Parts: sequence; C-alpha cells; structure tokens
Amino acid sequence: MFKYIFILVLTLLTKNIHSQYVEIANAPEWVTLNNKNIESSVDKYNIQNGYYYTKFDQIHHTETNSYFIRYKTKVVNSAGIDYLSQINIEIDTTYQSVKFHYLNIYRNNELIERTKELDLKLINSEDDLSKNIFNGTMTINAILNDIRKNDEIEIAYTLIGSNPIYENQIHEVMYLALQIM
Repeated sequence: MFKYIFILVLTLLTKNIHSQYVEIANAPEWVTLNNKNIESSVDKYNIQNGYYYTKFDQIHHTETNSYFIRYKTKVVNSAGIDYLSQINIEIDTTYQSVKFHYLNIYRNNELIERTKELDLKLINSEDDLSKNIFNGTMTINAILNDIRKNDEIEIAYTLIGSNPIYENQIHEVMYLALQIM
C-alpha cells in the first residue's frame, strides 16, 4: 500500500515540477506575425541534414524578458524525418521557463494541428555532468509521430526569463548564418 501512495505522490510532484517550467498557452498579445507564404526554389545541393527552414521569427519583448520563437521547416528526405521527429528546447531552470504555443504539420497543403497530442517531457541535459559540474540545464523534449517526406513542421513557443547576472541589461544572440530558403 505504501508503495502505491509513494508512486502517486511522486507522479503528482513530477507534474508540478514539470508545469513550473513548461506549459501550453496561446501566443502573447505583443506578438504580431506576417503569415504570408513566400515561394522560393531550393537547390537540392544546398540542403543539409534532410531539411531546410522556410520561416524563422524571433521577437524579443524587453518588458517581460521574453523571446517568441517561431520556425517552419520542410522535410526533404529520411535524414530530415529523423532530425525533425523530435522537438528539443534547452532551458536553464534556474531562471527560464517555456510557453509552448503550437505545433502544426502541413501535409499536401492541409493543416494538421498537433499541439493537443504533444507529450512534452523535461529531461536533464547537464552537459558537464561527467566533470561533476551542475548548471541546471534541462531540455524540453517531444517525439513527433508520423512525420513524412515533404511535410512542413511549424513550431512556436516563448522562452521566458533571462540570466540574472545581466541585471536586466539587454543582450542578444543573432544567428547570421541561418539560411532560410
């Protein structure tokens, strides 16, 4: 009997710990997106890892210390299926949390909403664990089922919180080499 009570308490505790770092919610009111589809031709020799980005948005809201991120990728072969069949969002649990907004799959010009099916898991991803260095890094992970060649996968989430060492100073990382095709 004690064993079952312990498992129940542990399960409830895990859900509460999980929910303090990640939740599914609508996009913030301050987000305004351009949803136009821009057609472009892609040279098959420039595609790496079996997929390419068709959209990428990152909006920093300084008042709330939040980053809205949306990207859309197109799967072109089995390597892309393997890579894009998982969502991984890395956070530092000492000061960050995530609000996941949506996961959409576009297949043959039809929208398939997958947000409700998501099983988000919080995984310990301490990179320096072998050196006995613990930094609080976790990965929010979800496995995506039924991803196919030519699918377009659109993901949107908001990363909330910034490192307190910066004392509310704004710092930005910009990816200059990200190629949108």
